[in-house]
Amino acid sequence: LKKSMPTYSAILVSLMLTACAPLPKPPESAPSQAMPPLQWPQGLQYQIDPTRSEFRVRLSAEGPLARFGHPHVIGTTRIHGQVVVPDDWTQTAFKLGFDVDDLVVDPPLWRQQAGLEPEIPQEDIEGTLANLRSEAQLNAEVFPRIELQSEAITGPRHQPTLTVWVLVAGQLSQQTLPIALHWGEDELIASASTTWRLTELGITPFSVFGGGLRVGDEIELKLRLYAVLGSDQSMPD
Repeated sequence: LKKSMPTYSAILVSLMLTACAPLPKPPESAPSQAMPPLQWPQGLQYQIDPTRSEFRVRLSAEGPLARFGHPHVIGTTRIHGQVVVPDDWTQTAFKLGFDVDDLVVDPPLWRQQAGLEPEIPQEDIEGTLANLRSEAQLNAEVFPRIELQSEAITGPRHQPTLTVWVLVAGQLSQQTLPIALHWGEDELIASASTTWRLTELGITPFSVFGGGLRVGDEIELKLRLYAVLGSDQSMPD
């Protein structure tokens, strides 16, 4: 961010940028939690391919003053994790995650694909990224990773619904994730497009001006994962 004498407009912009990202519950009211133990089955081992996998979230601006904010597309292409598929595929287990430091904000192509104006000011991007990493929000210094872990799988083989544990900013929640699943000869391809709510993730959407400008509770999530058969890494604990 540029270093200059603060002005009214700069303060206003700063407030609006703050509203562009969610604010987790403060530690004193929501103690940090941990993933439950995962029992890995015996089966084929796959490793997430971080060169092709991708996670995106679209955040919206809401409220009477929403015109002073704008939606953002935030995500990463640096996802790591593993999948084990036993003979009974419904007992498949997986664990994946990515670093908060690897999140990127508003790549022009992502914004265009989301139906948004491709280009926004660089200072808005930098401000939003700084806010996301801050102690008041994702608190990257204390909680450097966001993780997803399997709990249950139901439905048909090619379009199952996953029940997953999600750990973000020290808050643990259980979410559902309907996916399209391609079973290749030596790889799995999973695609998902759904909506979650920040409050259900244990995150309080931030607002300013008495709620006049706020982050929408509902977020749009898109996920595409490639898991390649064979791994030289041991299963995580």
